[in-house]
Amino acid sequence: MADTIRELIQKNIDTTLKGIKTSAGYNNDFVSVQRYMQKKNSFARMPMIIHSAGDESVASGPHPWNTLTLPVIIAIYFRYSEITDGRSVDEVINSYLGDVVKALMADITRGGNAERTEVTSIPIFENDEKESLTGVFIEIEVTYYHQATNPYSR
Repeated sequence: MADTIRELIQKNIDTTLKGIKTSAGYNNDFVSVQRYMQKKNSFARMPMIIHSAGDESVASGPHPWNTLTLPVIIAIYFRYSEITDGRSVDEVINSYLGDVVKALMADITRGGNAERTEVTSIPIFENDEKESLTGVFIEIEVTYYHQATNPYSR
């Protein structure tokens, strides 16, 4: 069965994020990249990424297409310890953030399925010191088109 344009974009994002490895010229290795699962994602391997689509907006046109804006939230999680890391938490966050943005912006057309990809927000979170779990969210928007009567076809 064929994938919708939306699904092709989400698969492209997943593949792109899975390609972030030091062997590919990045500063970090993400050992786990997962799409959001309603029941529960695994936090066993860090650093990790979980990504999920948000509420999509649809505008009619230009005829015969619909213009769609797909927000995607990318959550980077890692365990942090000043004792073992030697860098500030900001340095670690900036390193992970840099790799993810670099990877996503290498192909803003998401494999030819989108008009553009833009980073729209970067909220940072830090959890309880006892947990040592911290991270950053990267919010992107992907603008794309499909035929108004067929979400499988550009």
